[in-house]
Amino acid sequence: MKNITTFLLIIIISTPIFSQKTSNTGLSTVYPNIIKTPIGFSISAPLRDAPLDTIDINTGKEFYLNKHRDRELNPNIFPPDFKNMPFDPGEQITMGNINSGKGLENNYPGQNSGSYPPDCNGTVGQDYYFQVVNTTYQIFNKSDGSSAAGPSNLNTIFNSSLPGASCNSGDPIVLWDEQADRWLFSEFSLCGSNHYMLIAVSTTNDPTGTWYSWSFDVDDTPDYMKFGIWEDGYYMATNTSPGNDVYVFERSEMIAGGSNPTMIGFDNPNRPATFDGFHCLLPLDNDGPWAPTGTPGQFITIADNDQSNAADELRIYELDADWTTPSNSTFSMVQQLPVNSFAGNFTGDWNNIQQPGTSQKLDAISTVLMYRAQYRNFSGTQKIVCSHAIAESSTESALRWYELEKTSGNWSITQQGTYNPDGVSRWNSTIAMNDVGQIAMGYSVSDATSTYPGIRYCGQSTTAPTGVMDIAEVSIWNGTNSQTGANRWGDYCNISIDPSDGTTFWYTNEYMGSSTHGTRIASFSFPPSCTAPAVQASNFLQVSATTSSMDISWTRGNGDAVLIVAREGSSVNSNPVSGNSYTANSTFGTGSEIGTSNFVVYNGTGTSASITGLSSGIEYHFSFYEFFNIDNCYLTPAYEDYSSTIGTPTLTTTTITSISSQTAISGGNISSNNGAAITVRGICWNTSGTPTITNFYTSDGTGTGTFNSSLTGLNPLTQYFVRAYATNSYGTAYGNEEVFTTACGTVTVFPFSQNFDTWTVSSPDYACTADGTVVLDDCWVNMGGDDIDWDIFTGSTGSGSTGPSSGYSGSGNYIYTESSSCFSSTGYVKSPNFDLTSLSNAELVFYYHMYGNSMGSLSVQISTD
Repeated sequence: MKNITTFLLIIIISTPIFSQKTSNTGLSTVYPNIIKTPIGFSISAPLRDAPLDTIDINTGKEFYLNKHRDRELNPNIFPPDFKNMPFDPGEQITMGNINSGKGLENNYPGQNSGSYPPDCNGTVGQDYYFQVVNTTYQIFNKSDGSSAAGPSNLNTIFNSSLPGASCNSGDPIVLWDEQADRWLFSEFSLCGSNHYMLIAVSTTNDPTGTWYSWSFDVDDTPDYMKFGIWEDGYYMATNTSPGNDVYVFERSEMIAGGSNPTMIGFDNPNRPATFDGFHCLLPLDNDGPWAPTGTPGQFITIADNDQSNAADELRIYELDADWTTPSNSTFSMVQQLPVNSFAGNFTGDWNNIQQPGTSQKLDAISTVLMYRAQYRNFSGTQKIVCSHAIAESSTESALRWYELEKTSGNWSITQQGTYNPDGVSRWNSTIAMNDVGQIAMGYSVSDATSTYPGIRYCGQSTTAPTGVMDIAEVSIWNGTNSQTGANRWGDYCNISIDPSDGTTFWYTNEYMGSSTHGTRIASFSFPPSCTAPAVQASNFLQVSATTSSMDISWTRGNGDAVLIVAREGSSVNSNPVSGNSYTANSTFGTGSEIGTSNFVVYNGTGTSASITGLSSGIEYHFSFYEFFNIDNCYLTPAYEDYSSTIGTPTLTTTTITSISSQTAISGGNISSNNGAAITVRGICWNTSGTPTITNFYTSDGTGTGTFNSSLTGLNPLTQYFVRAYATNSYGTAYGNEEVFTTACGTVTVFPFSQNFDTWTVSSPDYACTADGTVVLDDCWVNMGGDDIDWDIFTGSTGSGSTGPSSGYSGSGNYIYTESSSCFSSTGYVKSPNFDLTSLSNAELVFYYHMYGNSMGSLSVQISTD
């Protein structure tokens, strides 16, 4: 028995482990600490008569908010370990493929803004679209996008005599109160010694007319306020970390134009912790029929266990307002719902999203649920949809979204998904469900190479798999430049539902133009759900074939017609989209293309067809879809079959097995002789790609089916390319190419010396080299499954006095790994095998250089198995 020995060299680098503080949350109920009426009331002049204005950029306000939030950065909350993040079972890594329906029905320019962030949002009513940005508003005619009022400064909605109305500070919100047929608007006022919440309600359903308006004295800096409409109140939450961050305003009194509506405020004792102290609950905004009578106002938010919270969860709160005795009102956290694990902290700051051509990154706004949290009541089945950004890495953002449901008792999560179909960051999201249960989600997009900050949306049909946005992504506007000089983006946007039909989505968001950010206002709808036929086509038969055509037949199902899609060489991989119609052409490659390389070759009511334009000796796959003409509703999955034209054989190459230093086994599978007998078959190989029978080859019989072949006379540690081949009277055909590398040979001649001098230098100096990056030579291997690779180096390292200055002989190459920035990492390098049976007393000698301060170890392992 041979004594085969392998040496394994390991470096292990350690670093201190920091603990994270975990907060405990209770389900305590609190009573109001603020009960007030407004300090001022007025009725505005008609907005259609307000002076037009250019964008009023209140840079003082933006600077103040940045300073306020930066002061609260928490040095004890660290970004997550992205390498070891738990598996996300709801991650969607492919785009939806259902056609988005009519596409964009409206897509017109909104207002520009020079503020960072612009806080772009808006909402749709019966006849108008009302858009607000920092620090102007504009009202558009819904039908054609023409201006009905504005752009004018936000504070022109308020009478100038109202306390705080001279400020025009921004953070605007506008909502359509559909049950009252009114509009709700708010902004804060920060420029004076006291801070106010300014709220206005239109006196009629015409937003270009007059408005009731009030000024409320609230806690200082009521930042990032968000509103939701509920039957008994206008509910509000703010980013006010010292407290007093949850409010409700007396809706019935405000709709009636009363001068003294009550405001009730609370300090939330169960506010989630965040790395920067920035957090705001979202009040639920009730679209459609009201929640069941007596249902308290609802709030929802997220908590992230990477930011000193006990778990990744959704938290639900209730504010039970008592307008008769306001002091009896209560606020409490009523549910904590575990969600799929996520990371909401990118790098411990607001520099998160990459852009092309600049080092400036954008704020992902990842510590809060994004506006709105929409509530719906479908005949007693209550729904909530909401979304937020999560960190896929320190510079890439994906979107997490949820649908919650309640019929009685508690809320439950019916679906949750992470939309991450490619390497593009998606953030600054908004989500809504229409009257028929379809969901639309809008968001900003950007990446480091070619996607400038722009606007997109996707959707979910009512028949989609759980957690999947199956309606294809659509771009509303592509950015053309990157934002520089500021990291703030958003901070929010909005999708609302057209009350005139209950199904059309209206969406506004910002994008980056040539020199500043602009906004777009768009509307779109999704195709209705359809009922497909119940019985698919069947019984495919190739009636005849030539080198370039074939006649086929089939048995019909129970649709109005059948659509046949063909693909050359492999199975059809894209389905027709219900709602779409397709043009067929019996010449392959000229009909409608579905996905990539899938062509419609038949669309009709018959049971046979002649397909032309084919290639000789090629396998063609067919998918049959019965459908109803009235709505082009296709039955899936398809009935599938395949057949070949006459020509050279059709075959595949078997995966390489039994690989040694000089031999291996492969083979092939001949699925069709394509009209002529196989006279010889085998495998061929070479050290360069695309081998043929002019290179090394075997002969392994005749006929179709599976066969095996042995490759012999190979060289150790050499890469080979292999293909199966088969020959008939039409010629020789080859299977797919397989690639493998022979095993290392065993060292049997001694003394043996390895100096690495013939190896190609990789030289990353003192950087950590990722696992799987560096290929060594002479049967030395950087092993996989560890953290870092050893590098091939020569001369002195950049580590000064700590690293080696040369190889042990004073020149030549050596292998090297750096510990300075590779904390808690391990790197394995493995030698060739040695046959020591000819030696009576084997001795291993190696030279090494190691420098460290009690922070690592260098180990040698010897294995005989």
